[in-house]
Amino acid sequence: MKKIIALFLLFPIINSFQIPFNKIPNVAQSKRRNIKHFNLNFDNDNGTTIFIPIPMNNFRDNDYTDAVDEYKEPDNKFNFTHIGGYNEVKKELLQMKEIFDNYKKYEYYNVRIPRGILLEGPPGNGKTLLAKCFAGECKYNFIPVSGSEFNEKYVGVGASRMRELFEKARRNQPSIIFIDEIDVIGGKRVIADDGSGTERYQTLNQLLVLMDGYDSYKDKIFIIGATNRKDVLDEALLRSGRFDKIIHIPNPDADTRKEIIKIHRGQKPIDKTISNDDISEITSGLSGADIENVLNEATLLALRKNKIPISYQLLEDTRDKILFGETNQDRKYSKELLEKIAVHECGHLLASLFCKNHAKATKISISSSNPKALGYTFFHWDEKYLHSETDLDERIFTLFGGYAAEKIFFGEVSSGAVDDIKKIKILSEDMIIDYLMTDEPLYSYNSDEYKRHVDDKINAKIKNIKNNVFSLITENKNLLHYLSTELINRKTISNEKLSKIIEIGLFIYPNKNLKNF
Repeated sequence: MKKIIALFLLFPIINSFQIPFNKIPNVAQSKRRNIKHFNLNFDNDNGTTIFIPIPMNNFRDNDYTDAVDEYKEPDNKFNFTHIGGYNEVKKELLQMKEIFDNYKKYEYYNVRIPRGILLEGPPGNGKTLLAKCFAGECKYNFIPVSGSEFNEKYVGVGASRMRELFEKARRNQPSIIFIDEIDVIGGKRVIADDGSGTERYQTLNQLLVLMDGYDSYKDKIFIIGATNRKDVLDEALLRSGRFDKIIHIPNPDADTRKEIIKIHRGQKPIDKTISNDDISEITSGLSGADIENVLNEATLLALRKNKIPISYQLLEDTRDKILFGETNQDRKYSKELLEKIAVHECGHLLASLFCKNHAKATKISISSSNPKALGYTFFHWDEKYLHSETDLDERIFTLFGGYAAEKIFFGEVSSGAVDDIKKIKILSEDMIIDYLMTDEPLYSYNSDEYKRHVDDKINAKIKNIKNNVFSLITENKNLLHYLSTELINRKTISNEKLSKIIEIGLFIYPNKNLKNF
């Protein structure tokens, strides 16, 4: 007679045997008790049956084998109305939806459905949200995973999980597989003696094979990958037939920023006199996530300080805290230190006024929340895709303004110019070495003579611009003193007030050589 032995084991003990569920016979699910149990039958004389109940709450939430056999209506309420702007990207994805819905139209022209789309670009611009909204538009099941979920120290685990993922997608057709941070498993393969990449390579190889082994229309499976490091991805993953479309998601332009602001502004108590165009100008250069964070943090700050409705100044201050950091300490500076900070920042401001192509200053402050920066000058940069030699020379010229102002007014420079000097060196090296912006370009990279010539040209460029800045600051010393005095009294000056102060200063100390005012 068979003996029945009941063993109540904890999950960590079972898991230590690394028993995959799809290899265990007679697996059943108990809904009432929320446990999974299975019977193991051993073929011996006594014939022993072992019953093992296992609590379900100890298993991975994303157990890829826990898939349904019958199709369920996707529970995805997101669509493209939840995304502001990026209309060209939406059109690209909507065509994919049309192919899914009306394949016969495209089949007539022998069109193959792309197997995958790679969304790449800087972080915080909605790559994950785009994929989720696309699944909602198509009414497909959305299966999100991260590249890090496939990395384990045991060789073969990542490849096994990849197979389970595609099996789950097949059982939940139609479905969209979204792999976030795909560069974790899709990085370029290199030869390494230590064997550290073996597990990752197996996972990548398995992904490549699976992407080749299905038909987008017949299997009703579509793959979307997302990364901000496209440069490190393996070429085999990027080739046509796998990720057929590679869509760049950049930081939002002016029109896209307005659409994003329109969505997130919502019921936030922002002053009605502040338009979306004004907020778009404040958030120029920020990502979509940063824009949302500016509005959210400004609302929290307004509620905490009881400053409702939210003013333009509060929005600017919130942006600065997000960009430059924040400290909770109430720092008090001596008069001498405030004078140095003010002269340094006004040196940048004055230098920029003599540069025709340089961005205009919109805010200058010596009341910084950044624990590392005592003051800052904020420039509103237009969206430019190419920069001429003159553009870069003017950037170096403006960066030198603070250094030169300190040297002329106080006879010495402080460590506050360290960040400016670093940027000057990087820009100068790029101009000479990478962009060949010199009268006699150098092409060789191997000789000591080449390195000496490069050093000479970099030093000559920096010295020439430095002398011009010193000459300009010396000629306009009285104007700089007036601007720095106003800054010390006001602590922060922005927009119309800044323009008015510059205008008054030029009326008192006229100069006809200004090019950027």
